[in-house]
Amino acid sequence: MNCCCSIQRFPPLGSPWSGIPSRTEGERASEAGMSTSVQVQEPKPRSLRLDSADESEFPYPGIPTTCDGAEAVVHVEARISQAAGAYPITSSTTMGGGFNEAANNGGVNLWGDPLVFFEPESEHSAATVCEGFALAGGRVTNFTSGQGLVLMKEVLYTIAGKRLPMVKNIGARALTSQSLNVHAGHDDVMSVADCGWGMIFARNAQEAGDFCLISRRAAEASHTPFFNVQDGFLTTHTVERVRLCEPEFMKEYVGDPRTKLLNLMDPSNPVMSGTVQNQDSYMKGKIAQRAYYEKVEPALEGIEQQARTAVVVAADARALGALGIADPVRDEAAAAITLLSEPLMLSRKIRPEGPRRRGSMALITPKSTPDFSRRICVSSSLE
Repeated sequence: MNCCCSIQRFPPLGSPWSGIPSRTEGERASEAGMSTSVQVQEPKPRSLRLDSADESEFPYPGIPTTCDGAEAVVHVEARISQAAGAYPITSSTTMGGGFNEAANNGGVNLWGDPLVFFEPESEHSAATVCEGFALAGGRVTNFTSGQGLVLMKEVLYTIAGKRLPMVKNIGARALTSQSLNVHAGHDDVMSVADCGWGMIFARNAQEAGDFCLISRRAAEASHTPFFNVQDGFLTTHTVERVRLCEPEFMKEYVGDPRTKLLNLMDPSNPVMSGTVQNQDSYMKGKIAQRAYYEKVEPALEGIEQQARTAVVVAADARALGALGIADPVRDEAAAAITLLSEPLMLSRKIRPEGPRRRGSMALITPKSTPDFSRRICVSSSLE
């Protein structure tokens, strides 16, 4: 059962976005019929603009606004993708609805391609639509959650096996067990963790939008499909202060799909795909997949280098200060990427530490070591 609700959102009184000054303690006491001699000076709202030094150091400081995680994802996908195939299910409904609204209003992406939204009869069919669009060389996305994601599982293996670099945006949700629960849980994403997709987990609305862009770039650089995961309702529907990526930056960051993607259905360059293989050929095909997964780490290293000049992976402390945000959760961005078909787990953490930012990588290969907890760690730093 799908459901969707619309909530009128207002910024808090006295915030830089509301334009309405909040009342002083004296004003509140007067309204209550009380007398007071205490005078409290109201603090001035912080400026939303960075100073010239910050703007020169960060050419793309982000667009300050308030939105939830679903809106942050739609802001990205409606500008970089060409199409979406989705059968929206709670709590991903607002993501699919937002993209559909943009398409119905005649929206185009950053390269002038009209947006297309397909809504077939089920989530399984939606995944198949995405597979076909990606096979034809298109940049496509999907929005799903819970049982919808699990219903797609059969198709997820083929998307990964054919090296189609699409991105699915997930509102992680508990699966129906003894009862129905539409709220946050990682039951659904853990159910598809063996399909050969990358996974990036966002902890707030800022990361949901940033990681949507990052997962697209990493997917197309490594020919590995990615899940961009955020908690259902806790992140998809929670309004926060964020900095959305500028369209100019997104266009530069991911590039034109016509120059980045391969059309496997081009009649002038025919290829054979989706064949039947017996054991000997099938095993060789599975071994050949490893070369693509080995590209994931270099792709993410390239993204880490982008953190030197762009506010993408971890927001700069001064940019947060300009918004009046002192959020320790946002001060360090973390992405956990799981590629369990080999199996391989890569976890990356970028932590701002004073003037320097340090990054660390941990590779976990359970089958190659007798001790599952044993890790091979490689450390790097950004000057």
